[in-house]
Amino acid sequence: MPIRRDVGRSGCLLASAGSGRHPAQPAGSNASPIAATRDRARVRNVRAGFTMIELVVTMVLLGAVLAIAAPRLNLAQTKINAATQQASLTLLSAHRTAIQQQHDVVVAFDTANRLIRVHSDRDNDGVMDSNEMIRQVQLEAGVRFGLGGATARAIGAAPVTFTRTQGGLPAVTFNRGGTASEFGGFYLSSVSTGADGDRETDTRAFEVERAVGRFERHYFANGSWTREW
Repeated sequence: MPIRRDVGRSGCLLASAGSGRHPAQPAGSNASPIAATRDRARVRNVRAGFTMIELVVTMVLLGAVLAIAAPRLNLAQTKINAATQQASLTLLSAHRTAIQQQHDVVVAFDTANRLIRVHSDRDNDGVMDSNEMIRQVQLEAGVRFGLGGATARAIGAAPVTFTRTQGGLPAVTFNRGGTASEFGGFYLSSVSTGADGDRETDTRAFEVERAVGRFERHYFANGSWTREW
């Protein structure tokens, strides 16, 4: 069988037998089409997953992004907003219940335990009888009664400015005619709000009008109050 000898640029001797196959032709080129398809599928399956190193790097990068973004999340603002909606719904419900069911509803404020107590006073005597419904609304964690770093409004500077009480707690009574027992209100602020004005925008004020029993809601920002309800 004749042998052809060629010398490449590097000086190496390249030999090719007269088998009809080019020297650069892959040795596996004679494999069957079925085997080649199976090999390609195996390669795709290997490349479809992630290596352990890739997963670790991804997790490290994700952790770094969260560490940078976390301080920017204003959790205190979210909590005070939730507590504001919670208190608003409680006052609205008490006022509506007094009118619809034609009896007094007393809303008392427990500043020490951060609770709003609602008493359905069916006999209108101001006493919490055993057969009358009483429910308590817990403020959001991180929210308290108080003015925080904001300036006081016309209702006064106390956390709760209602002068009448029920069970030792300041309270307002919504009457069956839709009126309230007195003009007054309360403040909600973030626990992180300080007297130096830090986070003063986390303070909300609620003011109940005596004549109609409705309330206004205000927020403090840039040194002044703005009505939002």
